[in-house]
Amino acid sequence: MARQRLGQHFLRSQTVLERIALSVCPEPQPLVIEIGPGKGALTAHLLRRAERVIAIELDRALAVELRQKYEDEPRLTIIEGDALAADLAQWGPAVIAGNLPYYAATAIIERVLDSGAGLRWAVFLIQKEVAERMAASPGGREYGFLSVRTQLAADCAVLFRVKPAAFQPPPKVESAVVRLRPRPGVAPDPEFLAFIGHCFRQKRKMLRNNLSGLYPKDLIEAIPEGFQRAERLTLSQFAQTYRRLVAYSKETIMFTPEQAQGLAMFLAMGLEKEQQTTKKVLAAVPAESLDFKLGDKGRTAGALMAHIVSSELWFADGIESGEFKSGAEAVSATASSAEIQEIFATKVPEALARVKELSAEQLAKPINFMNFMTLPAVVFIQFWTVHTVHHRGQLAAYIRAMNAKVPSIYGPSADESY
Repeated sequence: MARQRLGQHFLRSQTVLERIALSVCPEPQPLVIEIGPGKGALTAHLLRRAERVIAIELDRALAVELRQKYEDEPRLTIIEGDALAADLAQWGPAVIAGNLPYYAATAIIERVLDSGAGLRWAVFLIQKEVAERMAASPGGREYGFLSVRTQLAADCAVLFRVKPAAFQPPPKVESAVVRLRPRPGVAPDPEFLAFIGHCFRQKRKMLRNNLSGLYPKDLIEAIPEGFQRAERLTLSQFAQTYRRLVAYSKETIMFTPEQAQGLAMFLAMGLEKEQQTTKKVLAAVPAESLDFKLGDKGRTAGALMAHIVSSELWFADGIESGEFKSGAEAVSATASSAEIQEIFATKVPEALARVKELSAEQLAKPINFMNFMTLPAVVFIQFWTVHTVHHRGQLAAYIRAMNAKVPSIYGPSADESY
């Protein structure tokens, strides 16, 4: 008598049993491990095709019945126990098969796929819906975490369907036979599987929603997969997305809010000192020489001055808002020297003051820099400083080429003592 609590539906169709046995052993096999042999219907067919069969049965009464039925069969070993707790690799390389109870099928299959290099292949009779989900392709309604989990470890194929009438008692749903051939290589990383689980957390949501809170939103949105649903991603796309986000997690400089605030104070002090020097260099450019440039590819002196001041404001705005936007520069390349100097003397200090007033949390928050890198906001104060120093050095070379007086910068110049 079948026990409902164990999900027992005994397969009685000899035609189906023979088809399953042929799928398990298309040619004679040294060893087959059968999970859930029940009354031994499939076991009999397997013994005709395998040199040895190990049958693992959870139901004590059925295990006793099997031992009595096959007491004269030395090639059959019957083990009473739970397949989920068994070391399936202990008997060496084997084909694994079984008519699995619906309630435990997924867990058993995961256990089998994790059993290691000893698995040659596996053939299971399971609920049709589960079989279709395991073998589903991206974009289909059935494609989900189970599909990816299974296909990372094995090539999965649905071999044929089995009607309820083939069982006693008949289940309420159809069944199907699946074959799993393990992929060569290492088992899937548990952290990668957890990541995929998060991707499918809400199946109809995009990755940027399902992964929010795990990674910065701007980082997720910087990758193409961020605006797709997990159900549309291939295995390689999952792997590529994971590598990108893990690389961020492991390689990005991270600070606690307190560390970011302390670093910001230090970097701002250096920037303020550099701005005093920049102010002198801007003032040293002769007002009548703004059209001067070095070479055909160089900017004019006026355009270079405007770029320096515009960039100071751009970095400040990006750090303050948490977003670096592309667009027109704040200061026109045709502005006069007096206009450029006035903006630098008034607007730039105000911008730096706002950055200094940011909270510790804002300074520690990662910012995506033009889809090139993502770093804590405080780090961009140093980028700001280096950018200004770089272009200021170019402007100083222009001043010398104009035969104008070059102010002292990090030491005395030929025209000004330090």
